[in-house]
Amino acid sequence: GPKMELEQNVSLDDGDSDLSNFLRPCNHRTSNSPPLIPGPAGAVQAAMMQRRTLGSSNTLPTQEFVRRVLQNPHDTDLDFNSDPWVSAVQFLSSSQG
Repeated sequence: GPKMELEQNVSLDDGDSDLSNFLRPCNHRTSNSPPLIPGPAGAVQAAMMQRRTLGSSNTLPTQEFVRRVLQNPHDTDLDFNSDPWVSAVQFLSSSQG
């Protein structure tokens, strides 16, 4: 029947196949940095990694950042305004009291 025909077509002879070469592990890494944490925490992690890489010459002082956020609240990072982040902050605030 059709099942027997499929099994015959699927069986491979290891001597005639380059499958083992095709499936060998890859030793090439595209990045030396660890994978980013999903969600808003990833934005913090990326900022920390960038600061380490670029040094402090390209960083914005905290007071300047706060001033800019107060002047232009719509220009702030949307990750920290997302529902999961806001919910987590609200949960932590309510459980502390």
